[in-house]
Amino acid sequence: MKKLIEIVYNPRKVFQENGSFIIPFITVIILSIVFLVILTPVRFEQILQNVTERIQDLPQEQQERILGSMSVKNIIIRGGIAILIMVPIKIILQALIYQVSLPLIGGELSLKSSLFILSYANLISTFSGFLKVPVALISKNINVRTDLSIFLPQGSGYLWKVLSQIDLFTIWSLGILGLGLSIMGKVEKKKAYILVGMLWLAYILLMPLIPWGRGGLGR
Repeated sequence: MKKLIEIVYNPRKVFQENGSFIIPFITVIILSIVFLVILTPVRFEQILQNVTERIQDLPQEQQERILGSMSVKNIIIRGGIAILIMVPIKIILQALIYQVSLPLIGGELSLKSSLFILSYANLISTFSGFLKVPVALISKNINVRTDLSIFLPQGSGYLWKVLSQIDLFTIWSLGILGLGLSIMGKVEKKKAYILVGMLWLAYILLMPLIPWGRGGLGR
């Protein structure tokens, strides 16, 4: 548990001491669910509006049935199930990508070590909730952003989607990721950061082209 705090101020020590990925892995999932539970009541009206817009071409009876099933409780349950499935898949896929990629720059990494690094990198990204949730609750505004998309109108095309990936917490998590790869993968730090940067850049440029694309390799 101590490492969950140390990753913020002494990440080098965390990676040098190594350990189990289970605690940070589970913590990412728990925090994601906690933030979902807190924010869903605030987001509920916006969610209803979004759903209403998407189903407006359906028959009236079907629209009423869909909207009738919408409630804060149901959204939390569905969202919680999605988190329990998608967050582990995301972290495992990221870990596999870096395990396979690291030998290309002269490093070596076991899947367990890769999961350890990626769990902590994702934990840093999840910490953004500690900033966004209080601001959202105070302002009653669910669109709290700490990324570069704030300089463009909401949802304004490809560039907005790319800039929405360039977030303070994402940059922090990428730094943690590069440091972890250099220490545990026994590779030069510069090479580790170049690898992380190239994979992340490819991700943020390509994922907006996919309708469901969201997130990041260090997020």
